[in-house]
Amino acid sequence: MLKLLIVEDEKKIRELLKIYFLRENYKVSEAENGRIALEMMKEETFDIVLLDIYMPELDGFDTCREIRKTSNVPVVILTALSDDESQLLAYEIGADDFIIKPFKKDILLAKIRRISERISVNQHSYKFGGLEIDKDSYRILVDSREVKFAPKEFEILLYLIENKGVIKSRDDILIHIWGYDSEVFDRVVDNHIKKIRKKLGDYSDYVKTVVSIGYKFEV
Repeated sequence: MLKLLIVEDEKKIRELLKIYFLRENYKVSEAENGRIALEMMKEETFDIVLLDIYMPELDGFDTCREIRKTSNVPVVILTALSDDESQLLAYEIGADDFIIKPFKKDILLAKIRRISERISVNQHSYKFGGLEIDKDSYRILVDSREVKFAPKEFEILLYLIENKGVIKSRDDILIHIWGYDSEVFDRVVDNHIKKIRKKLGDYSDYVKTVVSIGYKFEV
């Protein structure tokens, strides 16, 4: 489940956007101005920022500039400004897209989905509190200590992480990890999950059992 931060001073628009993206299975946080958003980003990592321009205390342009000093998180400008100069400025300071209000729901969702797909393809490492996973080096750190995972254990954990919040059945896991022609039984998946949880230590509850269905990764 990707984490979306909505930065918008108009409460009605924030609430409407929140409804849209909760239905799309995003984890949604809200900030009513840029200064609050920057404080939130110091404490939490977000996957996408949806940013208004006209806001009190710190406007969207300055907020985007500040974000770009420390983060490459995708920033989508959502504003009533429609002039070319504003759009050019937004791209110059690092915005990934520019959507003009009033916006069409389907267009907005399509643009955010596209960015989400790009994030999923390009992401090479993950961090959830004290749990860090590097998919290129096959390394997993638990509270800064490297823990050795067998290849299949690593692949199962990575598969669940890359589908965070989505329930994966034992058959899904078997097919993805061992292939269609494998003669491996469901119990092998359960045994691997048991070993994964043991190695995750304090973070073992991130791998959740969905009774009679399968497993999911959720923080």
